[in-house]
Order: sequence, then structure tokens, then C-alpha cells
Amino acid sequence: MGEEQEKQTKEQLENSQKWWDQRHKRIEVTDVSGPVRVAPPKVEDMPRFPPVTWPTPDELFQKNLEKYRQMALELGAADARIIPASDVPQDLRAYYVGCINPSCRWLNTNANCPVVRTFPFDQMKKFFGEYRFAVVFKVLPPVVEGVPDVGPVDLDMYYTMGGGPAPDRAMLARNIIRLRILSEMERRIRAEAYYDGYLMAAPMGSGPCLLTKCADIRRCPAAEKGGHCRFVDTQPNGAGCAYVNYHALGTKLGWGRLQVGGNCAFPDDVPVPNEYYNIGLILID
Repeated sequence: MGEEQEKQTKEQLENSQKWWDQRHKRIEVTDVSGPVRVAPPKVEDMPRFPPVTWPTPDELFQKNLEKYRQMALELGAADARIIPASDVPQDLRAYYVGCINPSCRWLNTNANCPVVRTFPFDQMKKFFGEYRFAVVFKVLPPVVEGVPDVGPVDLDMYYTMGGGPAPDRAMLARNIIRLRILSEMERRIRAEAYYDGYLMAAPMGSGPCLLTKCADIRRCPAAEKGGHCRFVDTQPNGAGCAYVNYHALGTKLGWGRLQVGGNCAFPDDVPVPNEYYNIGLILID
């Protein structure tokens, strides 16, 4: 028990342990189902953790990195690794080809889109260079029967404005759930690292937030003039904003080919559905 914890009361320690246990619990479909929660929780429902004194002693770094790797597995990852941040492949084509041409369906629809939050390639290379390690984890799509509850979804216009048919609701809902789980995993691991004293821990994002958070209002308030985001945990999309080549990363880690998804195909359509996966990525220093 550290010096900071010794100063806590028994009640504070018990409360902290309760929330730590909850944070490490495997994320199920029911945990991310239903309408998104916009309002902050009530005080009595708000997680309470004992933050450490910054900076964290360097001798704890490797131990904590292993804790985050194990945490990813506990949350539901099929595999998790700690790799040097320099081993994360960055490719200019991740932005130009992955986002712009062919055009992503969600291009320019939200404030965290790479088109809106474009940073020079050299700047993002330097950004990654400031970190020593990355927590990388492989996430398989959850098994979902029927149409999962994701709350109101009003996104038909993004499919029909070009003359196409409305999206299949079951397929769209399953993908919303899949991305919500990935985002929640990144959020929890980043939060744990933050309370451990790694204030600059940076998750790289997990898809268009219009789809996962604002599907009920079909627009991004933060992208409007004078507007602001309804949430505090949105993240720029790593593939475009940070130029991360996730396909090369998955192959490099021996996880198999990262099959095409998103606009081009859904987990039901890919050649090897049981091997379809997403990648979570958090930079730690």
C-alpha cells in the first residue's frame, strides 16, 4: 500500500476498491446498449479513485504497463501487447486513401473527423516520438442476436442523400455496439493510466463519434458555428488524424489480416467473419 493510500480512511479505500473492480469488469453488450448518457452521473454514482502524486516513479512503469495489458484482456480483448511507440506504423496514405478517396461516409460530419482535425504528418510523427510505449489490443466483434438496443438512430440521410436505400438497422446497430465497446475499453484503460499519474496517456480513437454518440440527433453540435461537444470523452480518429496504418499494425503483431470494414463491408460480409477484429491503441509515457 502506497503512502497516498495509507492516508485514506477505511471507507475511502472500500469505495475506491469497488470502483476499481467495476472498471476492470469485462465489457458486455448490455454495458453499452441503449441511448448514450449525455448528462453527468449523480454524485453518489460518480466513480471515486485515489490519484497518485505526479510524477509516477519510473521503477513502476513496466509494472503498470503490464497492468494495462492485463486490463485490456479482462475487459474482453482477444490479445493485448505492449510495444514501443516507435513500432506503430504511421502512413500518410492512412489519411488520403483511408478517409478522403474513396470518401468515408462520415467524412466531415463531426468535429473529430480527420478532415476537421488535420495535423501535419511530421507533427504527428513527432507526437508519437514523445511516447515510449503503446498498449495495443485486438477486439473481436461481440456476439449479438437480433437488433441490439442502441437508442434512437436518425442517420438515414447519410445513406439516402445520394439516392441509396436506408441502411439495414440490425447491421448498423451491431456496428454501433462494436465501436462503443472498443471506445469504452480505450476510455477505461486511459482513465486508469491517468489516475496512476500518466497524465499524457493518449487513446487514438475508435471510429466516427457521430455514429456512436450522436446518432440520435444526426448531427455534430461541436461542428456547428459556436457549438460544443455534448461529451468529454470523444477522440480524434487515429487512422486519419494520427496517420496510423492499422492494417500494417495488425499484420506486424501476427493477428492476421485486418479485414475491410466500415463502408465497404460489415463483419457479416467479410471472407473470414470469425477473424474480423478491431484494434485499440493507447500511447503511454
